Amino acid sequence: MYKRQMLGNIGSIVGSVTTTSLALGYVSSFREEVRGSLGRILRVEAVAALMHVVLGVVSYLIARPAFPGASPPFLVGVALASNLSTFLVISVFVLVVAFFAFKRGLNPDNMVIPAITSTSDTVATLSLVPAVVILKLMGA
Repeated sequence: MYKRQMLGNIGSIVGSVTTTSLALGYVSSFREEVRGSLGRILRVEAVAALMHVVLGVVSYLIARPAFPGASPPFLVGVALASNLSTFLVISVFVLVVAFFAFKRGLNPDNMVIPAITSTSDTVATLSLVPAVVILKLMGA
């Protein structure tokens, strides 16, 4: 549950900054938007990665009484792997939706936030199984 909410919040942060830069005229093409947003997106991702480490540790502390074999590195790894994959998807999605809404004369704020909140649930849920499989294949 927290993973989905966090991904929506991350997407909303990136979306709000992007729509503001579009409204203020800081970017005029999609390429400029991607270049201009890259640094901001990476700063948001750095904080998100730290939060996912915390989520992995908390999930270990919660699971330990019921599952004595729970592994902290595995749970932190799943949290980080799903974070990396979903963050990339949501960031690209935000940039595309914001830019094309703005170019079509629509208010990007009215398009980005609803699209992110509904998409982030699906993306976050779908990212967990591949993250677990990848870590299991790596021997974690």
